[in-house]
Amino acid sequence: MNYLREFFQEFPTKPKFTHGRVLQPGEPYFRCIDCEIIRGESQKTYYCRFCFEQKSHKGHRFLLFNDSTGVETCDCGDEWLLNKDFFCDEHGTCTDIEYREVLDNFPEQFKDNFRLTFS
Repeated sequence: MNYLREFFQEFPTKPKFTHGRVLQPGEPYFRCIDCEIIRGESQKTYYCRFCFEQKSHKGHRFLLFNDSTGVETCDCGDEWLLNKDFFCDEHGTCTDIEYREVLDNFPEQFKDNFRLTFS
């Protein structure tokens, strides 16, 4: 995913993505029960510290974990799992206009190669 981020830094508009970063062993992370769309033990969602602290979760029920096993991922930006009102500014779904601007700014050779490969 990092290569995509580097690639999109060259464009005036950056699409937003689900964070998806794997948390490092021992790294603190959060679970905000009130931000979860699907609640219950079968589906748990997590925020890394950076994403969680960018939005106010005042009055929310949340848990702080200090014991990442290195398999948890940050779910910020995933509209299927979390309330999008509490995504950090870096993650989430881009608007149709943002998406079109990014696609319009791809180099023509890239677009041609993409079409040849996937059509």
